[in-house]
Amino acid sequence: MKKFKFSFERILNYRQSIFDKEKNVLVELYANRNDIEQELDRYKKIYSELCEEQKISVQNGIEVFEYKQLCLRLESAKRKIEEVTENLKNIEYKIDRQRDVVTKASKEVKAFENLKEKKQEEFDFELSKEEQERIMELVGNNAAEQIINANKN
Repeated sequence: MKKFKFSFERILNYRQSIFDKEKNVLVELYANRNDIEQELDRYKKIYSELCEEQKISVQNGIEVFEYKQLCLRLESAKRKIEEVTENLKNIEYKIDRQRDVVTKASKEVKAFENLKEKKQEEFDFELSKEEQERIMELVGNNAAEQIINANKN
């Protein structure tokens, strides 16, 4: 019995490996985005705590030097929030681009898988047809032998 052999199997495997690689890049980008979001949350919390500290200090009285230092810390936290927000925008852009790459790679793999499936169906149909022809030939030969044997007797 013949075995099915897909002539584009190597290309399908290559496309699948590219898809897997690009998908892993996307997963890594998602992980980076999560880290950046956590970092942003941490700096927002620090900023919020510094604002609260400033408010309480002003109400309780604070020296000018300490107030300026607190303002510098607030400004530093604010700049860090802006920097991390910009990093978040950049990673979101990279994620969008990578999603497009993964989608394209997925479509290419799917196209070859569909072609393989179609070729498998054609192969199965031809194999079935050949087996039917062999069966018909065997039945015909059997019938012919029975007629010959009947005529001999």
